[in-house]
Amino acid sequence: MTIKNTKSKGFSITSNGSEAILKGDHIELIRPTDEGNQEPYEIRSSGEYDLGRIGVEASKISNADGLCYLLFADEITVGYFPFPPEQMTEKIIEKFDTIDILLIDGNAGEIAETLSPGIIIPLNNGEEFAKYRGAALPEVSNTLTINSSDQLPEETTVINLG
Repeated sequence: MTIKNTKSKGFSITSNGSEAILKGDHIELIRPTDEGNQEPYEIRSSGEYDLGRIGVEASKISNADGLCYLLFADEITVGYFPFPPEQMTEKIIEKFDTIDILLIDGNAGEIAETLSPGIIIPLNNGEEFAKYRGAALPEVSNTLTINSSDQLPEETTVINLG
């Protein structure tokens, strides 16, 4: 699995020819067709989706917030919170406590710490997130590639994809 910030189209997660583009209020899954073309599919509502090599579970976790997503690929679970909840409830923690990698707004440091994934990638406001953690923001990396959950760090690590 490779995660990168494409700047132009948003954060992208690729796995074995399939791609999920994280577009703020929705996810666009792109998978190759038998003819060699690419077929996009937009996820804008709650449900479970399995297209190509990436599975997605979209959930509305409160009335006020938008959707939150779990993405599954290469035995790794990625949480994507484009609109973090105002507060963490036991229900939210229980649903999202298996996240290996979390992509979240940099202003949502408390939520990221509560879920304590192996890797946190601030979607924006990275400096704010670093300040919350009391550490410097790491240098910008172009991509993050993880081939199995065995490669995840033992302690939570922040990756800055810019």
